[in-house]
Amino acid sequence: MTVLDTPEKRAAAVEQWRGAQEAARRHRIKQVRARTEQHEGDWQAPSSRSVQREVEAAFAQVGDVANGGRRQDQDHAADDQAAPLKLSEQELDGLRATAWGQLVQGETDLITGTVNVMGSEAAAHIYCADLVRCAR
Repeated sequence: MTVLDTPEKRAAAVEQWRGAQEAARRHRIKQVRARTEQHEGDWQAPSSRSVQREVEAAFAQVGDVANGGRRQDQDHAADDQAAPLKLSEQELDGLRATAWGQLVQGETDLITGTVNVMGSEAAAHIYCADLVRCAR
């Protein structure tokens, strides 16, 4: 146990505490920057309107397949071959355990990425509504 019986000792302890607080703050900033840089890419949306429609259709198709349905207004050959996303309970439990472990560590990217790509309903089906709600 440290005895802080002089003003110099107290001042040194306060400075040590402030230094530790600043180091923790800088560490958090580095973590956020690293995570942001990891997920930010230099990909830009296509400028051609026809290519933009193709990209939007592809994202919608992925979301529909994940939700177990298919878009009726698309006539792509891949639609005939696409099967709804079917996962066993064991696979779902594994995904939920992974998502929970990341959520406990403050990482929400897995769940929010699923919500962004597949929609809230599909994410709630995969991870459960409580985990999706916690990640937001």
